[in-house]
Amino acid sequence: MQFLRGAAYDGDAGDPVELFRTPGYPALLALIYGSVGRHYGNVALVQLILGGASCLGLFSILRREAGPGAAFLLSGFYALDPTSTFWATTVMAETLFTFTVVAALYCLWRWWGGASWRWTLLGGVLAGLSALVRPIGTLLLPLWSGMVLLRAWKAGSEADPSGSRSRSAMLKGGAAFLAAIALALAPYMFYNLRVWGVFTLSSVDTFNLGRYHAAPLLMESEGIPLEQALEELEVSYLPQPGARGRYWAVIGQAPLTYAKLFAAGDLVVLFWPEYHRWFGLFDISFHTRGALEQLLSGNIAEAVKRLAGYLGDEPLTGIALAFSISYQLGMYGLALLGGARTLRSGGLTPSGKLWVLLLVLTALVLLLTPGPVGEQRFRIPAQPALILLGASLASQRGRHREQSGPVGEFA
Repeated sequence: MQFLRGAAYDGDAGDPVELFRTPGYPALLALIYGSVGRHYGNVALVQLILGGASCLGLFSILRREAGPGAAFLLSGFYALDPTSTFWATTVMAETLFTFTVVAALYCLWRWWGGASWRWTLLGGVLAGLSALVRPIGTLLLPLWSGMVLLRAWKAGSEADPSGSRSRSAMLKGGAAFLAAIALALAPYMFYNLRVWGVFTLSSVDTFNLGRYHAAPLLMESEGIPLEQALEELEVSYLPQPGARGRYWAVIGQAPLTYAKLFAAGDLVVLFWPEYHRWFGLFDISFHTRGALEQLLSGNIAEAVKRLAGYLGDEPLTGIALAFSISYQLGMYGLALLGGARTLRSGGLTPSGKLWVLLLVLTALVLLLTPGPVGEQRFRIPAQPALILLGASLASQRGRHREQSGPVGEFA
């Protein structure tokens, strides 16, 4: 309520920038603290429940699209990820963001295959809420909106499994999706306009551009400490006139170096093994033998060599490391094979291919946009889309069978 009155947050914040984040996750914390008390265990419990709800949402889609056997297998594969469990036990937004992404995809899936336009209305609200949890969600909104409108436009060019939805009816669903997003985002954007004088979703996005993109680039290109780079760029968590222009100017002066930093961050997001999170769940100390630094510097061979040292010196850690890498590669492999084979499948309708393409683009946005801010937790929200793409392999086997339900045109 203090946010709504324009008053300041009076709780604890380890960093002043925490006071200016989008309100989705703080609202959940406020609800938990106000309902059952300020105990971190309550936050973990709620987040574990949300993680379970995400798994159930995936199972519901998979059961109809790929059959019960594949649904149990792939939902179990998703549930086995220790990374999601670890971050659900911390005060971080990844679990809530993942839940809103899965819920929005579920609503779009229902509408995509024959359900009422009201599903897109709910899906748009959830999509907007996802951006209020983590601003990276704003990158998904134009993507999802474009694909929804394209799906609506395609309605008149192919057989409709519901037998009743015209192009105009589908366009109504697309319009409902856009309107719901605007309804979810507009109040907070007007709040930022009133407080900061900028009609924006995230009042801290300029800070992020300076702190996590321009400053590291300046540090890398000029060989200066990060603190000096932040001071030279006058990076502040409060919006400053002309700040974005200064940051983009720095990036524009060294695009190749920036591209290298961006690629190094994405390399961590995509492939850094999460075995140590298993030990973190049990308060067991761990170290990475300097492999992370080698990976960030682009020395992949040395990073692999240092990680491989676990196999001989610390067998238990080595087993966990091998299992973690196998899990990641398995998930990526399923997604690549499932997505590629389904898009090449001659038995898939155009709208079915659009659905697969929506999942592909969603996963790519979530995996590849962190850039220099590379951290393993950023790939957690992409995993549901990867699992759904993997399910495409199983769904192809039954694409010639008569199927009922919203996914009948996909399988």
